[in-house]
Amino acid sequence: MYNDQMSDIEPTDSLTSQMRTPDHHQDRKRHRRISSTPNPHTNHESILLTGDFNSRTAANLDFYEITNTNHDTSDNFNIDFSNNLHKFNMSRIRNSCDKTKNHFGNLLLEMCRNNNLFILNGRVDGDKEGLFTCRQSSVVDYFICTYNLLSCVVNMSVLDFSALFSDVHSPLNCKLVFNSIDNIVECDDILINDLACHERKGFKKWDCEKKPNF
Repeated sequence: MYNDQMSDIEPTDSLTSQMRTPDHHQDRKRHRRISSTPNPHTNHESILLTGDFNSRTAANLDFYEITNTNHDTSDNFNIDFSNNLHKFNMSRIRNSCDKTKNHFGNLLLEMCRNNNLFILNGRVDGDKEGLFTCRQSSVVDYFICTYNLLSCVVNMSVLDFSALFSDVHSPLNCKLVFNSIDNIVECDDILINDLACHERKGFKKWDCEKKPNF
């Protein structure tokens, strides 16, 4: 996974996590704790999860079907993010070569639905088919992200299996491209947005003399 340009997403707003959930012979309570991973990090607007979840989800929905009508009297209007997936050239309904769903898959889908997380497998360019990721017989390795990161996703692909990387899993690759920060100026040795120069916010210039310390 890599990005081509500087991100304009604040580091404090983002969370990237590599997952490895227990298999069927380990304590399922651990998986329940993992299934609520985003909850302790609600201050992070951008979340990207990747790894082996041991969760088979088939092509089941990772979002809630929401029906809002003109006759609704509730003040709580639910946004159906899934209806906007086509804007990113992504399929609303995922594809998957794995037609089986297990208990951990149900937990993963529940986590996605409750936290506006979307599975990239079988949905984005590079893996529209939802290719197998393990033993050429199941999909248990995923890239999953929040809605606001979908516009940064260029493609995701399942690479050919190699015993150099794993015993049974195929490596996954995801390419993200972030928007460049425009109108960057130098102000008192700090690179910041010129609209907020007086606030002295932004990134410090790299000090070559500190290279040995780094």
